[in-house]
Amino acid sequence: MPHAWATIRRMATVLQPWQILVAALAGWISREQDAVIQYLREENRILKQQLGRRRLRLTDDQRRRLAVRGRTIGRRALSDDPRGDVGSCKSSRN
Repeated sequence: MPHAWATIRRMATVLQPWQILVAALAGWISREQDAVIQYLREENRILKQQLGRRRLRLTDDQRRRLAVRGRTIGRRALSDDPRGDVGSCKSSRN
């Protein structure tokens, strides 16, 4: 089986040290971003609880800023439902 050992030896030299460093850094950044996202989601839940059933009043500028940011994310990602159920979103034009 000399061929298998040669393949393993070639695979071991594929990654350079800087590539491992970049991969580790990317993983760390991803975990940091996940932690920030989780914090902001929990903060939003708390603020919505404090607001209760009252409607949040937004200015046109605030609504426009949210629309610009929300458009890039998509409606599914913005849904409160962890499954991303779009049907649960209510229209704010009542």
